Amino acid sequence: MSSTRPAPDPFDGAVDAVVEHSPALMWRSGPDAKHDYVNGTWLRFTGRRLEEEIGDGWIEGIHPDDRAKRLAVEQLHAADGTPFEARYRLRRHDGEYRPVLDRGAPYREDGEVRGFIGFCIDLGERGEADQAARDGFFRAIAHELRTPLQALRMLVEVVRRSAEAGKDPDPLMGNRIDAQFDRLGEMIDQIAETGGRQDPEIRTEPLDLALLLRRLTEGKNELLHVRAARTRHVLRYRGPEHATTVGDRRRLKLAFGSLIDNAVKFSPRGGVVELRLKIDPAEICVQVRDQGIGIPAAEIPHVSRRFFRGSNAPPENFPGPGLGLATARDIVERHGGSLEIQSEVDHGTCVTARLPAEAGRR
Repeated sequence: MSSTRPAPDPFDGAVDAVVEHSPALMWRSGPDAKHDYVNGTWLRFTGRRLEEEIGDGWIEGIHPDDRAKRLAVEQLHAADGTPFEARYRLRRHDGEYRPVLDRGAPYREDGEVRGFIGFCIDLGERGEADQAARDGFFRAIAHELRTPLQALRMLVEVVRRSAEAGKDPDPLMGNRIDAQFDRLGEMIDQIAETGGRQDPEIRTEPLDLALLLRRLTEGKNELLHVRAARTRHVLRYRGPEHATTVGDRRRLKLAFGSLIDNAVKFSPRGGVVELRLKIDPAEICVQVRDQGIGIPAAEIPHVSRRFFRGSNAPPENFPGPGLGLATARDIVERHGGSLEIQSEVDHGTCVTARLPAEAGRR
């Protein structure tokens, strides 16, 4: 920091350089809310000189409609010596007012509050990044929804033409239509679940987890059969015939269905997708294993984040919003469990959901 600063600086040495070049707009004020320090990032953001910002000068950059509220917040917290948070608009060097989040914490000398040290974050930048992520998300969702809708349109057209010709429809046509409606329902549930708008309460009920997984496997196999011309996948269930436990039936079906869908999607060459159920006195373990493209080792800790896409899974080859693993992880964790991922590039992935037996076994 420059020796021309009008007040002693609480930072020095290496910390001095970190603060000066921090991506946040950092500042320090006295008990009267007058600034005696702003860092270089603040000056670059406002496009003003240090002498223009110290004292009351920094207030000129706040939007006129926000000034009184921002000053009142700091004065209120100066009275009781507690941290504060404020949102307001701050003028950037190009004249645009940007929304910022301002956080201040009191500093003390001899036990008395002498002012605040704080920082601002440009919410506009974060908002623009969030908007870009949302735009990509909705494009992916639109693509995903369009696929079953197109299939339904084709199937309904076949039924309509059969009826016009006085012919009985293919007996399997109803199953194929039901399969597409089921797929649409699963996608809507997945979006609602990971979007945080679904009812957060986990509703536990007695259920046969083995039966749920077997029926899920059978249903997914039927859907793959409908798409037989485009896929060579086989789903297999391995485990006990019955396993009585408790849990949120609908959400567990969604979680394990999402894992199966992911395994199929990222196995473009086809192959076996295996669903295993193991139960011991300590835990319930459900594994979904595929023979797909795998995940680079460095990316495994990140793949269960919403919208994450592996570097070896470009969207043009593997379309989708990236919600499958995030959905499964959220549901499993809300049942008191955990999700583990083991993978090797070009050799497949194994996702293991561990649920506490004491929370589920009857």
